[in-house]
Amino acid sequence: MKGFSLPVVLYLLGLGGALAVSGAFVARQEAAGQRAGARGAGLDGVAEEALGRGMVDWDTTQAIAVGDAAALPVMESPNARIERWITRTDSSVYWITVDVSSTLKPLLRRRLGAPVVRGANGLLPLPGWGRVELR
Repeated sequence: MKGFSLPVVLYLLGLGGALAVSGAFVARQEAAGQRAGARGAGLDGVAEEALGRGMVDWDTTQAIAVGDAAALPVMESPNARIERWITRTDSSVYWITVDVSSTLKPLLRRRLGAPVVRGANGLLPLPGWGRVELR
């Protein structure tokens, strides 16, 4: 038993130091994740707005063959790049896709899609369908 306490104390000191360093690392990572989540929430709103405006902006008289896609007018947004397009999937059913990418770090991206039907009053969301988050 003689000489046993020194290795145990050194082991416990090393273990305590490792726990302190790992705790600081986890705290920093959690803070960075929270900041990215807050910035991502801002992109969600931009993507939702772009999706809604895509239904309004598209010229319903434009002829698109089934299976083809057409780019929608570009939307300006500070600190984000927005791409929108519409794909014809059936004679009167279309799929609108919005891709929003942040231009500031951390680089985040949101892509939303929604099926819409062409009616007498323009494009309307399909009943029973909401938006779909695409990854």
